[in-house]
Amino acid sequence: MRFVWVLMYLMVFSGVVVRAELDPGAGVEKRETKTPRVALLVDEPDLEALLVAGFSGVETLGRAELPKLAAERLLAGGSLGLTDAEVALVVERNGDRGVVKVVQCESGATVVVLELPKMPVEETARWIVARTQPLLGAVADPFRPRISLTGLRFVTDSAENRVTERAINLMLTARLQARGAVVLERWRMGDLVFEKSLATQESPFWKAAEIVDGSASADGGRLSARVRIRGAAGAETFAEAEGGTAGDLVDAIVIQVMAGSWKTDVGTKKETEAAAFLTEAKWMLEHGLPREAWQATESALALGVEPRREAEMLRVKAAAMCAYRDDLGRVLMRDGHYRAKAFALVELPARVAAATEAMLLAGDYWNAHPTEDAPERRNLQHPATLGVQSLYTGLRVLRTAHDSGWAEANADAVRGLREAIRRNETLLREGPLGDQRWILFVYLANYVGYWTQTPAEAVAFYRMVLDPDFDAGLAGWPEVIRNELSHGASAYGTIPRPPFLTGTATLKEFPGGIGAWRVPGGNDASARAAWGAFLDELDRSPHVLNQADGLALRWQSTADKKARLALTARIADFVSAHVDDLAGPHGFAIFGQLVEPLSDVDRSSEFASEQEKMVGLFLSLIHSEAQVSPALIGCVKILFSTGGINTREDQGRQLIAALDARGAGPAISRREIAGIDAARLSIWKKFPSLRPAENAKDPIIVRSLWIAAEHTPDELRNHVGFDPSTAVWHDNRLWVLDSLRGRLWQIDPQSGNSVILSPENRPQRAHKAQLVAWGKQFAITAERGVWVLGETRKRWEKLDLPAAGYQIGVAHGDLWTASGYPLGAGM
Repeated sequence: MRFVWVLMYLMVFSGVVVRAELDPGAGVEKRETKTPRVALLVDEPDLEALLVAGFSGVETLGRAELPKLAAERLLAGGSLGLTDAEVALVVERNGDRGVVKVVQCESGATVVVLELPKMPVEETARWIVARTQPLLGAVADPFRPRISLTGLRFVTDSAENRVTERAINLMLTARLQARGAVVLERWRMGDLVFEKSLATQESPFWKAAEIVDGSASADGGRLSARVRIRGAAGAETFAEAEGGTAGDLVDAIVIQVMAGSWKTDVGTKKETEAAAFLTEAKWMLEHGLPREAWQATESALALGVEPRREAEMLRVKAAAMCAYRDDLGRVLMRDGHYRAKAFALVELPARVAAATEAMLLAGDYWNAHPTEDAPERRNLQHPATLGVQSLYTGLRVLRTAHDSGWAEANADAVRGLREAIRRNETLLREGPLGDQRWILFVYLANYVGYWTQTPAEAVAFYRMVLDPDFDAGLAGWPEVIRNELSHGASAYGTIPRPPFLTGTATLKEFPGGIGAWRVPGGNDASARAAWGAFLDELDRSPHVLNQADGLALRWQSTADKKARLALTARIADFVSAHVDDLAGPHGFAIFGQLVEPLSDVDRSSEFASEQEKMVGLFLSLIHSEAQVSPALIGCVKILFSTGGINTREDQGRQLIAALDARGAGPAISRREIAGIDAARLSIWKKFPSLRPAENAKDPIIVRSLWIAAEHTPDELRNHVGFDPSTAVWHDNRLWVLDSLRGRLWQIDPQSGNSVILSPENRPQRAHKAQLVAWGKQFAITAERGVWVLGETRKRWEKLDLPAAGYQIGVAHGDLWTASGYPLGAGM
């Protein structure tokens, strides 16, 4: 196998080299500074070599150049004068995780400790350089002021204030460092590892530090702060500052904190450092490190990065991914991306907090970048795309909080998340969304009981989206929303259901469900009353479509088998009485949501008369000259289920003749041909004798035909997905990949018999995958990568490639991959 990696090593350090130089202000004499010497205490030779190559503007000493006692002194917390260096950079590993320490050698003081994510060695080196380079010169300079920043805290705690508070402290850190200070960031919640690393007795390095903390408040659109500055001798100074923005407030604070301490702004190339953080954030997000990416974007923004808008977008994305692991790049209906066990419930406090901040930041982004341009679905920089996709993240976390019972004991935290979601829902619903508009309403419909506050409010939302004239920005909206709300939970097993109005059967007996009809904190009796009144309202509607809605939703709300069968008979009479409406523009929207109850018609002998009505209904639709929905014609299959007892062969013959006549029409569309073929197939499967004999005079047309539905085991029905690009002819067999479950089907074309292989370590997502035969192995594209199944067919192995979309092929016995991103990914 050949993979061509181009310029990867050079890319490792691109955009992260920062050199700090003193740039005296007006009237300030420039001091001569020497290049700092940095001792690298790193046990990994490859990492040490990359760090030596990556640092610029400093003199590095490798471990081999240091006295053996240096590491022992470091562990003991004493002076590192033996290193003949001003600063030591220490990398310590513990399993998959590790820490990076910057230590001032003269005093032995730890200046900063960073948690080191698990990354390839090249990226580890780049990450360390980007995070520590700006500190090295300052730590080595004994004249720089030391500031221990405990941070500013808002007088009134709220989700919005916590976002502003973080921004203020980040900017305060960055601008104090830009003015020449060495800042100990004790305000960071994530720096608990740093606090643990400090000795109980602080070294002289930090005993001489000024401690800065204070309070902040907001009033009338302006920010104000009261800052306390405690000197090394214990004296306290208080300063007042205010500003119209967080940046203005921070500038006013910095002037007062630095007064008399350091008169010179440091000429650190903040733009370069900010760009490095932005580059780092992108890499982190691509490699599943959202927490670190979030911190990197905030640092980039605090340093005034350009392009700012991109950094703001990535901050929202990172915060959302901290809340729920989804890259905001996919749209899957029927709530296919919700997982009840997506994370451990012990993580809910952090997940809810992250989701709340992500919602607030997304709303701020929407307000900061107004536009009338149509959004592109995959362009997250567009406020509509970012807003809609991040909202889905918040909704999923909110649901988990309620379904797990966590919300009851943490009402304030959940209320903050719900309010943030509702704010964004209001912003988005009234704004220009383009083709994101219908996606928004699908998400809101699936979670309406979580983000609304009362049963009446939830019913009002259902009433709006089910209105036959509602415009969701999608021509097929009536079908789409009803498909969402009537779809059973069998496919994913996690869709909540409406309140049961009839019967008390267990959920296990009735797996069907609609959208998330829940009112968190509401009274069950009031929810049932509101829901029942709504269904009665639908029954009385003059619109046939809404009458069908009432029947479909009432069936879902019935938890008694006998009562459900009575509704089935009522539904069969209803559709038989509205043939003209079924042949109209809302035909499939009416019928599609009733398929599940109508499927019982062929399963009980008491429905023989209803079965006759249904056959007559489909004959009328097929003979109709109207443009009947092809999907509706395909619904003939519900009359010919495998275990059905009512449908007769003569009925099948009638329907086949009608289908053949309609298929021979001059103006038939490709979609209608597909519907007719699906209907024929269901009848042939029930009555094989109706299948026409093969034409022996023209054997070139088809020698054999393999139809998946006829050879799929019962336990796999509705759980198989084939893509056109995942079928190959190999070793006199047809091989097809089931992209839903990662199974490989080996098919004998003569008999149609299949052997289904289920290798371990299957890819989770293989939609639109490729399958190629590579010698005695197979390779597929999936999950933004390439996977190989060995000759034993026991286990899928993922190749070590950067996450990207790939095309694969085999030539001259080698497997080749091609991708447009990132550079050098392979070709």
